[in-house]
Amino acid sequence: MKIAIVGATGFVGQAAIEHFLASTNFEIVAIARTVEPKIIGRTEWRAADLFSLKQTEEALRGCDYALYLLHSMSPSNRLTQGKFEDFDFILADNFARAAETEKLKHLIYVGGMIDEKSTKNSKHLMSRLEVENTLRAYKTPVTALRCSLVIGARGSSFIILKKLVHRLPFMLLPAWVKTICQPIFIGDLAEIILRVVGDETAWQRIYDVGGPERLSYRDLIQRTARASGIQTVLIDVPAVPLRFSKLWVRVVTGTPRSLVYPLIDSLTTQMTVASERQLDEKFVPSYLPLEEALKRSVNVKSIKKRVISDRPDKVVAERSEVRSVQRFRIPEVMTAEQVGASYFHWLPGFFNRLIYVQRNVDILVFKLLGLKKPLLLLKYAQHRSLHNRQLFYITGGILAKPSKNGRLEFRESPDGEFIFAAIHDFKPSLPWWLYRCSQAIVHEHVMRQFAKYLNRTV
Repeated sequence: MKIAIVGATGFVGQAAIEHFLASTNFEIVAIARTVEPKIIGRTEWRAADLFSLKQTEEALRGCDYALYLLHSMSPSNRLTQGKFEDFDFILADNFARAAETEKLKHLIYVGGMIDEKSTKNSKHLMSRLEVENTLRAYKTPVTALRCSLVIGARGSSFIILKKLVHRLPFMLLPAWVKTICQPIFIGDLAEIILRVVGDETAWQRIYDVGGPERLSYRDLIQRTARASGIQTVLIDVPAVPLRFSKLWVRVVTGTPRSLVYPLIDSLTTQMTVASERQLDEKFVPSYLPLEEALKRSVNVKSIKKRVISDRPDKVVAERSEVRSVQRFRIPEVMTAEQVGASYFHWLPGFFNRLIYVQRNVDILVFKLLGLKKPLLLLKYAQHRSLHNRQLFYITGGILAKPSKNGRLEFRESPDGEFIFAAIHDFKPSLPWWLYRCSQAIVHEHVMRQFAKYLNRTV
């Protein structure tokens, strides 16, 4: 049997691969954005951009099960316009659609613990819940494993905790350190994943996954210091604003804003196992005691440094591509096909007929009044489009460099509540600095106005 691990280069992904190879006969398909395709033993590495539905389908081909671990923390293009939760939705929606197309038997998703009835959940946790619901909206059975903090030497959250302990001889602790959590060791999480995969009794189930101890973040800081052999003085200062907490954690640990801010927001929410979402007995591992988990994690010497940045890496930046995603709330039922048609009809009026759109079968031509050459050329991908997802390839024009990957899409959420308009891997022909201060700004403004138009007219 083959299991695809999506997000295979990450913390949980690598641990899962090691655990499956050591404890099962599964063949592993390790999927990541930038890897050299290769086969090592029972592990086949496949490179795929999961913002592309086609590439996602190809990456999952031949697999029986899949473990979904993606988070859109780092920029995937030189310019990224939009919110992280919208990027996460598109990734999850592509994955769920592809899993259904490729007839996978079972998906396992690792997300965050959340009280769905609470109105105080962070945007990060709400995004994790939306991803979970998106995966569950399609036909492939899903098991959701909701976690608190995962303890392990490569874990982003644990690395931040470790840096705070090692770099600060004393800490002024804000009110959120009293929040109760139920951390779990990475090895125990990997074992739970292994036990759940392929078990039909776990299909369409939601489990809270936590270790045997409940404790405050203050206690966790103290125990991490003790496991590291460090004396740390902790001083409670409840009046410290959350905004200041984010800033000093970011400065002290050198961790980018895109990771620190969602994390701190989530720490104000209690993350403990709810009685109605406890693991079935057969899935419960022999938990490693918390003290031992901390010792193993803080004492790892040779560890590959994880780089998470607010800026695109060199390879991504050199591609000079754009990703822009906008989410529209639709007050009434309206398909992506109807939204796409409305956009092309509305656009000339918005520009007072200075820009107009000609459609010749599957070719759309965007022209500026008085100019012979088209601004943009789009080709409708009829074979890749459905009523709930419309796809157009950006094939040329004055404002675009020739590209096989540039595309515009309109897609609706499974619940029909939202429409997403997205540009992927667009290569502007303008000099980059000029594009940033002109065309990019205009595009965002146009999409905001189009959203208002939809809500006025639908």
